[in-house]
Amino acid sequence: MRIYWRPVMTEILKQLESFMKNSSLDLSGKLDPISIEILAAIEKTATDVAIPFFVVGATARDIILQHVHDIKPKRATRDIDIGVIIEEWSQFDSLKSQLMVPRWSKEC
Repeated sequence: MRIYWRPVMTEILKQLESFMKNSSLDLSGKLDPISIEILAAIEKTATDVAIPFFVVGATARDIILQHVHDIKPKRATRDIDIGVIIEEWSQFDSLKSQLMVPRWSKEC
């Protein structure tokens, strides 16, 4: 039996994109300045190349724990993981090359 992933993935991505547009938290004044600066740079770059993105991993978990459930998380890392929705690898390459431009000092 052959399984064609493209139609299935397309439908999953449509549902995910709909969920992302309809689900948001007001984080105004709640994140640390470094995270805000990094996320703002990611948002600007992703917007410039027309690629939707979303925060995943420990950062997403910690935002939900702290700002939805009022549970102070214990962070082991300070990275910010993102997911992107692309149709071609060239889009990923474009986003990656623009995000790799140095913007922050080592103190971040």
